[in-house]
Amino acid sequence: MEAFGKLSGLYFKAVYMKVDDGTLDTTLEILRKELGVYDKELHRRGSKFYGGNSTPGMLDFMIWPWIERLPNLQKLYSDKFPLDDILKEYPTFAAWINSMKADVTVQKVMIPTDIHFKYIVSSRNGTNDYTLMEEE
Repeated sequence: MEAFGKLSGLYFKAVYMKVDDGTLDTTLEILRKELGVYDKELHRRGSKFYGGNSTPGMLDFMIWPWIERLPNLQKLYSDKFPLDDILKEYPTFAAWINSMKADVTVQKVMIPTDIHFKYIVSSRNGTNDYTLMEEE
């Protein structure tokens, strides 16, 4: 689990960077490389999920909330974080994402990207709109 912990910090740093102090490109590149760690580990395990082949396990469910947020980085920094292109570099991880999206449990709790993004915008503006899920 520890190997997967870097993603959330990198994500928050990129999303909530008020002014690019010259570290945004580096942060996004490190994050991109971290996805390679995920890909490599899944490939090493030789399974559909980190928890095995049949269904997602605890590690899969712990990682998922951060992965479902990645499209926000593409929305914020499309030229610097083209997620679709990045995932082509990591096909095993991309397949895992698709498998997770197809999981019934994930489908029940998944928050749409547009809701995440609206929250990010509100948070970056200092308003933190916690009512966005009420719209669903």
